[in-house]
Amino acid sequence: MSPCAACRGIRVHEKSTVRVLVVVTLLIFGISILIGCAGKGAPATLSGEVRFQGQPVEKGSIRLDPMAGEGEPAAVPITNGRYEFGPGSGLVSGRYRVSIMGHRVVGTRVDPETGQTIEETEQYIPDQYNTRTTLEITLSPGQNTQDFDLK
Repeated sequence: MSPCAACRGIRVHEKSTVRVLVVVTLLIFGISILIGCAGKGAPATLSGEVRFQGQPVEKGSIRLDPMAGEGEPAAVPITNGRYEFGPGSGLVSGRYRVSIMGHRVVGTRVDPETGQTIEETEQYIPDQYNTRTTLEITLSPGQNTQDFDLK
């Protein structure tokens, strides 16, 4: 016996409902995975001073690279021995590798095309603090302060 027209309509309706529930469940699951994979720690800021051999690093830069895959690398200038990663820097709580570079003027030269005097600089901070850094920091959510006294 074949089912009546009304019963066929119910079965079609049941199948549609099941499909909708499956699609909604998969969407929720997919969004949850994306949020979980892209999840970051809480926002963090960092500021402090940088000294080399007891003297403030007048000009340079400090860079933080995330160690656990959370967050993005960030860098800011060092000016008159101070640095600050503010709220817009993209830092989040977690562990970071720290690289510090310092630049000092070692001479001047005249640009032959423009006639302007250009400062010649050198990077003077040892490799153990930048290209082969041994420095690490763990940031907590919110404001963090860390001074670096490099030898």
